[in-house]
Amino acid sequence: MVLVFVVYICSPAANVGDSRLSLPTAVSLYRHGDFSLDEFPQVRELAGSYDVVEHDGELLMGYPWPPAMLLVPASALADAIPGVDPGSFSVSNPNRTWLFELPMGALLAAVAVVLYALAIREGVDFADTAARRAGALVVFTFAFSTVMWSSVSRGLSQHAAAAPFVALTLYLLVRSRRDPPVVPLLGLAVALAYVMRPTASVLVLVVTLWVLLCHRRYLVRYLAWACSVAVPWAMVNFAVYGSLIAPYYTADKLGSAADIPGHALGLLLSPSRGLVWFTPLAILAPLGVWRRVRAGCWDSVDWVFVSVAVGVFAVVAAWPNWWGGSSFGPRLLTEAVPFICWYLLPAIARPHVLPSSRRARAANVVVLAMVSAGVLVNSQGAIARATLCWNTDPTLVDTQPNRLWEWDDPQAVRGVRRLFGGDSIRDVVIGSCSESADNPNAT
Repeated sequence: MVLVFVVYICSPAANVGDSRLSLPTAVSLYRHGDFSLDEFPQVRELAGSYDVVEHDGELLMGYPWPPAMLLVPASALADAIPGVDPGSFSVSNPNRTWLFELPMGALLAAVAVVLYALAIREGVDFADTAARRAGALVVFTFAFSTVMWSSVSRGLSQHAAAAPFVALTLYLLVRSRRDPPVVPLLGLAVALAYVMRPTASVLVLVVTLWVLLCHRRYLVRYLAWACSVAVPWAMVNFAVYGSLIAPYYTADKLGSAADIPGHALGLLLSPSRGLVWFTPLAILAPLGVWRRVRAGCWDSVDWVFVSVAVGVFAVVAAWPNWWGGSSFGPRLLTEAVPFICWYLLPAIARPHVLPSSRRARAANVVVLAMVSAGVLVNSQGAIARATLCWNTDPTLVDTQPNRLWEWDDPQAVRGVRRLFGGDSIRDVVIGSCSESADNPNAT
């Protein structure tokens, strides 16, 4: 965990967008015990913006508030330092809340990687050298060849806040194969994932159905654990927003069914958002599924994993803004990534089953090349801020989504192109993005 955290926190490219009001909300919580943001001039200037809502005359954070609670200890400690006022940090251009968000995002992502490693350890026969090596490679892939590094660890996004609980869910599901009494704890894990990131509702629905069908004797305790999160969350929502469910969780964001095939194609193959380009090894996941089925070891937990991965993909494909706004890579698929990567394990664990050792060696070379390509691509999102500036330069991608299919200007190579164009390393790595009238939070 320490090594992963060090790499994450030392990667200089921060990305703060929807989460920018988390720090003021945290400050308001520990100073006054409420969620009101009226006391912050920098927030009052944003009244009417996309991420600010008003209830009973008070300005509130429009995005989920639970992630903001994670910043309460750090911001309270900073407030005790003479001359430091976390409540005064700029939330717009130039954004300064990243000084709190980046360390927290890096920590949460690193915790998710550790939990994922525990799940792999649970599911691997460590007496088998090939399986052990494959497990280590899958963990490395998850940590550095996916959006976990390039996007999730870049700030306190909803994905970062939910990541440890999604990984915990996967770990508990794997462990339930030999230790069924852990099933009730899944209620706590999926509930926490949902309050952090609403699209984790897919996780809630699939896991709850699985408990109902396969572990009914644990259902009451499972629901009790879930309610230990859901009830306080709903009570706070009612007190703050006047509704048991905060507005962001109920907004209708789905588009036309006719658009889904095109969006799905973009999520897979877009040069600036496609999963295939950002995590090349993911194309082997179907092979992993096939191998488990063929080996006769397919079980109900596998059905959960595949259902969650397909469900999250389907929900994102149904979103009009399937590319995830000003972000890097396929970040909206974050909650599906752990389950997709899980099937890389059976896909790569036994290359020696190929007809000849020469073919096995060739397969190993291809796998390592794919992992390396994913690391190279995702390193750009974590290291070169110029890749994030791609979202607004030359035009805001949200207003010109056709840019997502420009093969001559893919997002991941923007930093390299600027270096060869004569820009300094400093400008490419930590330079500020240009302001956009449609993107007031550009930094």
